[in-house]
Amino acid sequence: MNNPFKTGMYGGIDCFAVTVEDRVARVKKFDRAQCHAALELGDLQKSVERAIKSRLRVLDKDASTQSPNPI
Repeated sequence: MNNPFKTGMYGGIDCFAVTVEDRVARVKKFDRAQCHAALELGDLQKSVERAIKSRLRVLDKDASTQSPNPI
């Protein structure tokens, strides 16, 4: 499973966002698949979990307001 909080590699070692602030900032740019992958990680900070669920609601709302037949 891909960890959506991975920030890159340094010296051949995977690096990840671990602070609440860093994770919440990343969640704001997640797509639906990244949100679900993050929720599957488990052991998330409560505020990060809330941010992910909020992001999913925003994505759902955006999808429901999209016109099925764009002009």
